[in-house]
Amino acid sequence: MHDLLCTHAGGGPLGLILYADGITPGNALSHEIQRKSVVWYVSFMEFGHKLAYEEMWCAISLVRTYVLACMRWASSQDRGNYRGP
Repeated sequence: MHDLLCTHAGGGPLGLILYADGITPGNALSHEIQRKSVVWYVSFMEFGHKLAYEEMWCAISLVRTYVLACMRWASSQDRGNYRGP
């Protein structure tokens, strides 16, 4: 990270990458998967081929999938009531 910042100290903005991945801790084949989650990661395009290494990604958020499902439902309900300006 230090090398990246030193390289771009006088340059333009860094290219941010956002990546999401689903995880299921424990027995993924179980019928009860309450702990199933989505994790969002961030990194920089300037890392190039080093992006293949797990250490180059920083986890920034973890949300259980049932929370996301509730948010999607609420969001779709709000869009149906939106009348615009």
